[in-house]
Amino acid sequence: MSSNGTLLEANAGESRAVDLVGEALVEHIWQEMQGKTSRTQIRQIVTETVSEFAHATVTTYLPIFIRRRVREKLALAPGN
Repeated sequence: MSSNGTLLEANAGESRAVDLVGEALVEHIWQEMQGKTSRTQIRQIVTETVSEFAHATVTTYLPIFIRRRVREKLALAPGN
């Protein structure tokens, strides 16, 4: 199983999913937003977004889709 497949193991737990996506993603998005959004809020949205893809059968591009969706959600969030 690829690392992307491992990302979405059923009932693996959201915090583990965020670890697998990587704190690097949280940090990268936080830097892109110039610290205007807290890492905690970004991490929460990453966790929610990973769970949205829990039943994906094709996982090759999931990191790209997750990053894009997180950025979209942050853009829609109040105060951003």
